[in-house]
Amino acid sequence: MLLQIEQMTMLEKYLQQFVSMAISYAPKFLLALLTLVIGFRIIRWIMGGLTAQLQKNKVDASLAPFLVSIFSTILKVMLLLSVASLIGIETTSFVAILGAAGLAVGLALQGSLANFAGGVLILTFRPFKPGDFIEAGGYAGFVKEIQIFHTVILTLDDRTVVLANAVLSNGAVVNHDTEGTRLVEVVFGISYNNDIEKVKRVLKEAVKGQKLVIQEGGRAPFVGILAFELTGIKMTFRTWTKPSNYWEVYFYAHELVKNTCDKEGIEGAMPTQTVIVKN
Repeated sequence: MLLQIEQMTMLEKYLQQFVSMAISYAPKFLLALLTLVIGFRIIRWIMGGLTAQLQKNKVDASLAPFLVSIFSTILKVMLLLSVASLIGIETTSFVAILGAAGLAVGLALQGSLANFAGGVLILTFRPFKPGDFIEAGGYAGFVKEIQIFHTVILTLDDRTVVLANAVLSNGAVVNHDTEGTRLVEVVFGISYNNDIEKVKRVLKEAVKGQKLVIQEGGRAPFVGILAFELTGIKMTFRTWTKPSNYWEVYFYAHELVKNTCDKEGIEGAMPTQTVIVKN
């Protein structure tokens, strides 16, 4: 009987302590719960505005969800730490652990993070886009795909090259399609016996019927002298076209120069040697 009385006394004591703690911490829990609910709604509102802004600025479709997810995660972690602090939980140790973990992950993934940053820059500022013909990292080809960590290009001989975005964002990239036109140049040699004005006239007349070649303005066909050499006169025949027509015009221009020179009797450059005979 005495044991039962002691147990009842201990139970009442624990119950009183629980009620006292509940009364003491109830406002904190309610405030933390209210902060959590309002915080999640504010984060949802911020993410909606960020998504709309990214769509308005035409950020790449593969990059926008990724950025929204990262910012959402960061804000949610900050909210949970704030709620834990309101309840009375010491958050300093959590922050230290998260900082140490972030540093360790950053050091382990240093190269990947550099590629990720490069991918974000490329997708944001658009120095090139899928379909463009570029030269970078010692390779030349058409951009097939731009991903977060790397870019895939297809070379002219159908080789697939994967280039790290860190290399592309920090190195030189030549984009042949940015201006909407490309220069096709044919360098050839003729002998000193030819009439330069005739060479210019016949080549410009011959290219007039080619619809793929730009015929007017500052991009009209041009024929001129590059240099005077021992073997003959070095000439240039320049035409401009759209990037998509580059290779067709490239081969056409070379054939045009050869066929026109043959048809008009224009002599090509040949090595010559003068021999003086003295009696």
